[in-house]
Amino acid sequence: MKHTFIFLPGTWNVNGKYYDINGNETLVQGESVIIHSDNLWLNKGYMKLLGDEPIEIRNQYEIIPFQQDFTTWESFNPSIGRLTGRFMVVDDTIISLCVSEDGNYSGSECMIKVSDMLYKSRGFAFKDNEKLSSWSVELTKAN
Repeated sequence: MKHTFIFLPGTWNVNGKYYDINGNETLVQGESVIIHSDNLWLNKGYMKLLGDEPIEIRNQYEIIPFQQDFTTWESFNPSIGRLTGRFMVVDDTIISLCVSEDGNYSGSECMIKVSDMLYKSRGFAFKDNEKLSSWSVELTKAN
């Protein structure tokens, strides 16, 4: 299966739900911009939690271009530190696993291809053995 998210440059709109440590649901909107150069792909994105006091979470992944059905990526988050991860392609799904440099934070995300223009993402983040967050969003390719 040929994937369009991450594998092709472009902008994706993000809409869905975010769940905090206690399972409280908040609507989320955001954007993910994929940029390719010869030796590095970037995924620059943000999610805005649309609660009473909106919170914006920004992130930038530096992705080694795929040579096989998996690759590695790195990101830096001011509150968590450096994250390292892997993307693995399995049929219609891009699976991501990550862990922080100190080993205290970890997470996983599955991006399921619905069509060339639509992916469904499901993921979670942990600190040690405690849930930090989870999410259920759709990524729609912008025109």
